[in-house]
Amino acid sequence: MNKIEAVKFKEVIKAFCEGSEVQRWDGPTKGWVDSLNPQFSEFEEYRVKPAKIEKDLEFEDILPGSVIRQKGEKTIQQIVSWDEREVIVLDYTPNSLTFEELRSYYEINRSLARGKWDSEAWEPCSK
Repeated sequence: MNKIEAVKFKEVIKAFCEGSEVQRWDGPTKGWVDSLNPQFSEFEEYRVKPAKIEKDLEFEDILPGSVIRQKGEKTIQQIVSWDEREVIVLDYTPNSLTFEELRSYYEINRSLARGKWDSEAWEPCSK
């Protein structure tokens, strides 16, 4: 690698050294692919892997029979109704949560809604 190539890859190499994931362009068919041990070849193109952006769940993402729990907790709350603005859960008393609160503090389990309970099927309340 010469100085011009080193400057070209400088920011990506720095980010890689600091723990960021790197991707290599693998053509229009595969697109950007993870590169665990990048070679930083002058004939290839590299970038820092973009961070995943979490989005709130939406009305159609909640299935009848879904349950939620706070992250790291074991107590399950049943979702009793929902609309475009909020989700109503049954704990000891009905409680309403926004979709933003769900994403930030809760996990969802949709396995019962799909036919069979799976205690390991907890997922983030985001997409």
